[in-house]
Amino acid sequence: MTRSPLGFLAGILFLGAFGALTATAQSIGIGAGLAIPNDKIAQVTTQLAQQGLHGGAEAAQSGYYVELRGRFGKALALTGGIGYNHFAPANSGYFDESDRSVELQSSQTMIPVSAGVDMRLGQGIISPYLSLEATYNLYMRSFSPVQGESTPGVTLESSTDSRFGAAVGGGVNFDLSPIDIEVGARLHVANLLNQENGEAEIYYLQLGATLYVHL
Repeated sequence: MTRSPLGFLAGILFLGAFGALTATAQSIGIGAGLAIPNDKIAQVTTQLAQQGLHGGAEAAQSGYYVELRGRFGKALALTGGIGYNHFAPANSGYFDESDRSVELQSSQTMIPVSAGVDMRLGQGIISPYLSLEATYNLYMRSFSPVQGESTPGVTLESSTDSRFGAAVGGGVNFDLSPIDIEVGARLHVANLLNQENGEAEIYYLQLGATLYVHL
């Protein structure tokens, strides 16, 4: 597991930013939808790599996300949020230090804490929007043997790591005062910073909607 004072402090700062936003936000919202990852989200942990396991044919399944968000401003707004993304288990192929094939079932959970800006490009009932956010991510992975398979010489365990990333999004907002409904997409690059040695880029796409209530 990767833990560092920088990651811990950044997590507190992001949580503090979110608390400040929700305390004074013009609107607070809840969102949900589909989460689609790239296959590299199923890459092995550092602990498994140290045991000689390395990637071969990683596979990941789509899942879902839910999130709580705050928005402070009108056309150009500060935003903050915390989300939960869970990806369904999938079977992946790996290789051990003797290049023997090892099949494992893996599942992942990503918890992003975000802060950024949101711009609505218009003042009407229907207006497009763009968003850009920095994220602090808790990246959780678990591995288990596929039924009937053995993993000689490999000790499987769950892992929770922290990563810094970014998210860019866009879509359409429906202003139905006293509520807003945003329908759109958001692309997360979860490990834009502080990647571990040899770690591949992890990203996932969210497709969904957020219901905001004006405060």
